[in-house]
Amino acid sequence: MEAIDNTLTIDQRPVFNNSIQKENLINIFPTNGSNMNENGEINFVIETFDQYLLPSKSYLYLEGLLTKPDDSKLKEEDKVTLTNNAPMFLFDRVTYSLNGSQIENLIQNAIV
Repeated sequence: MEAIDNTLTIDQRPVFNNSIQKENLINIFPTNGSNMNENGEINFVIETFDQYLLPSKSYLYLEGLLTKPDDSKLKEEDKVTLTNNAPMFLFDRVTYSLNGSQIENLIQNAIV
């Protein structure tokens, strides 16, 4: 018997999977609240059993306020420049786990 790779079969009609009819974005908030001014872990726990999740299309949305080191507000004449990938410098480590198994572990992820 000869093994045949169906990847390059061009004489048959392509097969399409249209079983997914709709995608939704859902909000998942940190389990330890939204005040992130303290050092420590930020955990997101997803405990939904009635949905299928696609981690490759997930996003991390960050919202914050730029202030001076003494926590005073910036003035219009203050010049501020963010570096490339500025939000990545907020974290020294990112660990992604799925069902108790570590999938990805990034240490000092902003440093290239």
